[in-house]
Amino acid sequence: MRDGRTAPGPSGRAHRLLTTPPRLLVLALLALFATAPTRVSHAQAPTAAPDATLAIRSTADSLVWLTARTPEFTAAEDARCVLNGVRAVFSLADGRVVAANGGGQQFCTFSATGQLVEVYGRRGSGPGEYRSLQFVGRLGGDSIVVYDGGLRRLSIASPSGEFVRSLPIVPPSDTLGSVVSMLGLPDRTVIVGFSDFSSGAPSPEAKSFTQTLVRYSATGERLNTLGSHFASEHFIQTVPLEMGGVAYWERAFGRRGSLAAGPGVVYLADASDMSIRVLFADGRGGQLLSAGEASAPVTAREIDAYGARSRSQTEPNRLAIEERRLKEMPFPGAFPSYGGVVSSTTNELWFKPYSWNSDLARTNTT
Repeated sequence: MRDGRTAPGPSGRAHRLLTTPPRLLVLALLALFATAPTRVSHAQAPTAAPDATLAIRSTADSLVWLTARTPEFTAAEDARCVLNGVRAVFSLADGRVVAANGGGQQFCTFSATGQLVEVYGRRGSGPGEYRSLQFVGRLGGDSIVVYDGGLRRLSIASPSGEFVRSLPIVPPSDTLGSVVSMLGLPDRTVIVGFSDFSSGAPSPEAKSFTQTLVRYSATGERLNTLGSHFASEHFIQTVPLEMGGVAYWERAFGRRGSLAAGPGVVYLADASDMSIRVLFADGRGGQLLSAGEASAPVTAREIDAYGARSRSQTEPNRLAIEERRLKEMPFPGAFPSYGGVVSSTTNELWFKPYSWNSDLARTNTT
C-alpha cells in the first residue's frame, strides 16, 4: 500500500538525478570518462566536495582512492520529453546524451548542445512500451538493458533507447520474490537479483533482506547463480488493518546493496564500510577488497531532522502512524559508507556519496 510518500521496500528504489532550476533542466551525469580523475591520499578521500564522486581502482588486493567532479549537462526544454524521475543518463561516443525518463516511461536523446533529437518509448504494455523503468543499465556493445517492474520483463534497447527485443526471465525457484537489482555485464549477459524475502513477523530490530543473483544470456537463457547476498535493511512493524496489518519500512539511514560490472566479474557492495566483494560472473567465488575507511556516526541531530521532515510530509490523518514509526524505528549507529557504486569503462569503481536527504520513508504492506 502506498500513501504518497511510501513505496514497496523490497522492490528497490530509484535515485533522483534531476534538478529543475527556472527554465533549465540539469542532469548529473555518471559519464565517468568525461573527467580525468586525480589521485588523492587516504586522509583526503572522505572529505571530497559534495559535487564530487569518490572512486577507487582495484589492484591485486587493495583499493586506490581517486576523486573526480561530476560533470553536468543542460537540456533544452521540450514538450516531447518533460524530464521527471530520471532513472539513468548515458553519454554516447558521438557526444549525444540519453536520459531514461521515468516520468514519461521513455528514452530521450539530446545532442551535445542539449537539443532534443529523438524520443523512444512511451507508457504502455506493448513492445517498446513501459510501465515502470525500475532498473536501467548499460550492456556490452553500448546497448541498454531495462527491467520494467510494472510488466516484470527485461528489454534490450539500442544505445539511443530504440526498442530491440524483450527477454523471458524465469527465476530458478518459485520461492524467490520480486526483482530488487539488475546489472548488465560487458559480455552482454545480465545479472538479476531476486528477493529472498517473502514475509516476516514484526520486530523491534532491523532486518536485513537478501537477494539471489542469477545470470542470464542476452536471449534470456539462465546461465548460473552467484549465490545469496545482502540487498537492503528494513523495519517490520505492526500497522492498522486498513494498511495491511504489517508494514515493511525501509530502515531510516539504512544500507542498500549495490552492484557494479567489471570484465568477467561482479562487484558487490553493502555500504557497511569502504569494501567491495568481487565475484566471478560464472559463479566462482572471489575476494574482498577493502579501503579501511569508517562510516560517520548517526547523531541525535540527524535523527531529529529526519523526524521533522517526515512529519512535514505526512497527511494529518496518518500522523499518529508516522509518530509511532519514528518512535520505534531502530536507527543505526552509523550512516551507510556511500550511496552506491558504479564502474567505468576503465575498470574503476566509483562510490556515490550518501545523502540521507534523498531518502524517503517507504513501505510494503501485506
